[in-house]
Amino acid sequence: MITVPGLVAAEGRRFPELARTYHENAIEPVMRLARLYARRAERRGEVRSDGLSRLPFLAAAPVVTATLWNGLFASGEYLDVAIVFESWVDLVYRIPD
Repeated sequence: MITVPGLVAAEGRRFPELARTYHENAIEPVMRLARLYARRAERRGEVRSDGLSRLPFLAAAPVVTATLWNGLFASGEYLDVAIVFESWVDLVYRIPD
């Protein structure tokens, strides 16, 4: 299955305008929101560091990883992207007992 992010990843170097347009219209708005929510979580004491506000793409890492994994390696047994993301959130936000 071909996805838009997969197409951009595969062809972005050959078609830099495609990559630039995708980045401006899909990536940047999401990163702004991620940074906003991360800063809010920092102010509330819900996260241990400012890593997500400084590097908001980290919030997308589990989704990107699972999507790439499914596209490259899965043969019938796909990773459930939602479960991967929920597990990542649990790792990042869990406060030790």
